[in-house]
Amino acid sequence: MTQFQVIFFLLLICHLILQLHSEHRKSNTNTKCPHLFKTLHDCTCVRPNIIDCSSSTTLTHLPRSWTSANHNLTAFTQSITHFNLSLVSSLSFIKTNDFQGLYNLRHVLIINTGLITIQPHAFRHLPRLYELRLEFNRNLVEIKSFALSDIEHIHLLSLKSNSIHILHTEAFRNTHFVDILDLSDNPLEIIESYAFNGLKSVGTLILCSSSTCPIKQLDPYAFFGFHTCDTILLSGL
Repeated sequence: MTQFQVIFFLLLICHLILQLHSEHRKSNTNTKCPHLFKTLHDCTCVRPNIIDCSSSTTLTHLPRSWTSANHNLTAFTQSITHFNLSLVSSLSFIKTNDFQGLYNLRHVLIINTGLITIQPHAFRHLPRLYELRLEFNRNLVEIKSFALSDIEHIHLLSLKSNSIHILHTEAFRNTHFVDILDLSDNPLEIIESYAFNGLKSVGTLILCSSSTCPIKQLDPYAFFGFHTCDTILLSGL
């Protein structure tokens, strides 16, 4: 290869690198979510099936409704499979039916946020939900009645490492099939009667996984309502 050919080859490589970089920048500038969902204005929709609000500084609540007569918006909501709300310190509550309309949603992450309250039936109408991780939310001190109800069939429901000290009656009403329900690493002291009522089948229920378990009060019939539960971990009790 002559010196001229070498120089030409290097220039060609540089041109291709610059072109790829330019295309990458262009693709990254087109990551905004549909503008009609105003509460998501500083979230990104990098891929057609992911809403990423991690580290948002303005998000205080989710859109009032995910349904629309607009075909493009309907196609957008039906495509969403992942929703990341981690590190959103401004998010303090999840409302009833907050995710209704995202029928293909499979993964929801609400980790290390300002979450205080989960309203009843917050996660219903999500028939394909596979993983719900509510973790490291230091202001979440209780799971109210029906807060995690009406989840049809889910692989992982993780509530670990929050500040939960009480599970109220029927917190999981009509959440039928759960492979793993993890409540470990919470200062969980009280489990009210019928707290797990309505859970038809649980593979593994993790209440305590450390050398000490903070549970002080197990009300009568606290575990009433299980049809089947393969394993309950209560180490350190």
